[in-house]
Amino acid sequence: MRVIKATAHRVMAWKNGGGTTTEVAISPPGATTETFDWRVSMAYIQADGAFSQFPGVDRSLSILAGDGIILAAYGDVDAELTMSALPHIFPADIPCAARLHAGPVVDLNVMTRRGVYRSSVTKLRTTTPTKLTPSAETTLIFCYDGPLTVVSSTRQRHVQARDFIMLEASDNEFIIQSDGARDMFVIEISPVRH
Repeated sequence: MRVIKATAHRVMAWKNGGGTTTEVAISPPGATTETFDWRVSMAYIQADGAFSQFPGVDRSLSILAGDGIILAAYGDVDAELTMSALPHIFPADIPCAARLHAGPVVDLNVMTRRGVYRSSVTKLRTTTPTKLTPSAETTLIFCYDGPLTVVSSTRQRHVQARDFIMLEASDNEFIIQSDGARDMFVIEISPVRH
């Protein structure tokens, strides 16, 4: 059970230069935006514009802050993404663009190399202790707007807003506690079995 502090996140320009992204975790370690197997990041969308394209990659997008966006993908219908919407999954290698509803937004991106890794992003609202039993190779727990405590039979970790907790497959059952109603994200990443 490893804490990834918000102060350790790496801020960089978007691949297409249109904004900035905050990289939280990437695999394998030291991979680039061209060579990763999977990547978790947060992007700050300040204006309408095109998304970066990532050949051979699938992407899950969730809105963390702001009024949301309309996501227009070539050859597909528009998708409306807001803080109350479920995570939206789409191919990261098709041309698409975002139109802001009203002002900047912050989003959560989970990207996996197609055919190599797969991900599942679940948004939960916790008001009472919540039990979590990870089954993926890697599980990340994230609360954007407030602190969480994650407790196992042998360990306890406190995290602040924008920190992540990474769990490995060898970890078993956890209890997630908060000091009030919190929206949290559970990101599960596993290799594709052939």
